[in-house]
Amino acid sequence: LKLQFLYFIGKMTARDNYEMRICGMVPQLAEALRKLADEDDRAGMRKVLEVVEDQTLQAGAASVHVFCGRSSLITGRDPIAEVRTTPCNPDAIVSLVVDPYNIDSKMVTQVHESTAKRQQIYQALYKFDPLAQMS
Repeated sequence: LKLQFLYFIGKMTARDNYEMRICGMVPQLAEALRKLADEDDRAGMRKVLEVVEDQTLQAGAASVHVFCGRSSLITGRDPIAEVRTTPCNPDAIVSLVVDPYNIDSKMVTQVHESTAKRQQIYQALYKFDPLAQMS
């Protein structure tokens, strides 16, 4: 499933002119998201995703779509939880995976090639821990 997920994201990235980077995820965030997913706490997940959304917007994206799910669902079609500032074609897409895979492949960030502050967005999200800002 992991390879299928990354293949799908890679195809979507190339087709829609997005650059993709694996930003990694801090272990405590992965554990918290997995617990929220197991408890089906969508409101709790949305709170976490909103912090990721705010961080992405502050870094320079004009619009963002953040979603979270298991790798088989994270194609954006059926996420466990999501937040978005625009219905389509955002500057940045952040995908958070709650499956028990390698921690460094759990946050995938895609930034549209026309977005001026791509590097700042990637730097702001690299190993970003929204839980630290929530406490």
